[in-house]
Amino acid sequence: MRRMMRDLNEMLEARQRGEDPNFEQFMHKWGHFFGPDIKSLDDLLEHMRRQMAAMQQVMQSMTAEQRKRTRRDDAGGHAGRGPATTGDGPPRRQPRPDDVSG
Repeated sequence: MRRMMRDLNEMLEARQRGEDPNFEQFMHKWGHFFGPDIKSLDDLLEHMRRQMAAMQQVMQSMTAEQRKRTRRDDAGGHAGRGPATTGDGPPRRQPRPDDVSG
């Protein structure tokens, strides 16, 4: 999962620099996580946005104890090291053409 997030971040950075993000290569490697409906980088970002919003709703519906237990369980999945914070975390937010906040 960390490698996928690193590859996604690299793809977004390339796009931001005006370079070819190699979306097809990314999907060849990681597309099985997203399904056949993802045809572009914008589709992928929208899909991920919807998934993160759904997860946020689930987390908000939990009690404080459930959220704490979930976070503790997640940290345990990284052999006690906790989630990576440099280059392997969630994709950086990229401005969207319709995003007026910048």
